[in-house]
Amino acid sequence: MKWQLCLQLVVLHVALLASVHVSAEEVEFPDEELARESVLPKFEHPKDVLQRHVVNTERFEIGVGGGLEIDEPFYSDYVANIHAGYHFNDISGVTGELLFWAPGLSSYGQKLKNDSSLGNFDASKAPHPLWGLVGNYEFTAYYGKISITKQTVMNLNLFAYAGPLYINMKGYNSFGGDIGLGQNFFISKSMSIRFDLRMLIFPGPNAAAANLTGANNPSVSSYPTRIFFNNQMNLSLVFIL
Repeated sequence: MKWQLCLQLVVLHVALLASVHVSAEEVEFPDEELARESVLPKFEHPKDVLQRHVVNTERFEIGVGGGLEIDEPFYSDYVANIHAGYHFNDISGVTGELLFWAPGLSSYGQKLKNDSSLGNFDASKAPHPLWGLVGNYEFTAYYGKISITKQTVMNLNLFAYAGPLYINMKGYNSFGGDIGLGQNFFISKSMSIRFDLRMLIFPGPNAAAANLTGANNPSVSSYPTRIFFNNQMNLSLVFIL
């Protein structure tokens, strides 16, 4: 009886296979209808920023501030500045700036002057920056916002600038350039706190290579010259008009 049951199962299985007709058909779908891992929205006129809180296009700005020269060995580190500018749009603009160096020697320069073992080296006899004029092209690379607290948000932008430079150096006129990076932290639509780092590049008399000891007082034309790379850190209050 068992072999008869097995035979019946085999016959049934063969009959089922024979009754099934399998055919393969190739179906094509358009690429745009195929599923993707992610779907990005498409905009007819894409914009980086919607409803910008601070708009600078065709606006003037004025600012006043001060800062430090990071790597000045002989003279006072303090610098004051006044600047004015115009923004063509929210990306580009131009600025003009007046720089004023504080008079006097640094603590290190004063120490050299009072040290008789070094011949009372007096760097104040050498030409050094008194005031300068800078013109810059400014490019705004980023605009966004930062959360100060859970309830407070401050807008900011990040910019770079470069331009020509003139410096009056106590009887010596020097022409060069500057480059810098900065950030505006907007208090309101018309006011910001500006922080920037810049490098001033200019030729000038090399006080360290001159004999400034004792009663020696060389003429301006007798100083050896060198290229200066003065780094400044500035903080300003800016008003947007």
